[in-house]
Amino acid sequence: MPTENPESKVIRPQPGLCVKTVTEPDKQKIFVNVCQSPAVPLPPEISRDELVDLLQSEDPNGFRVPMSLGEPHTETDNST
Repeated sequence: MPTENPESKVIRPQPGLCVKTVTEPDKQKIFVNVCQSPAVPLPPEISRDELVDLLQSEDPNGFRVPMSLGEPHTETDNST
């Protein structure tokens, strides 16, 4: 069980979608699972023009989308 940090919160995400792709040139399969949780806050509400301005600015880090990333790990693929 992961230890909790005072600045972190353990959540149980809900399934979202899975993206399957392959690496080049060795053709290894890669699956990216995207999950969701109401415990992860929404990004701030801004207009499309404000977002474009932020992304084209000197410091595009002004807009952050809350997210959490897990460590990559190997799984057995069920298909051949």
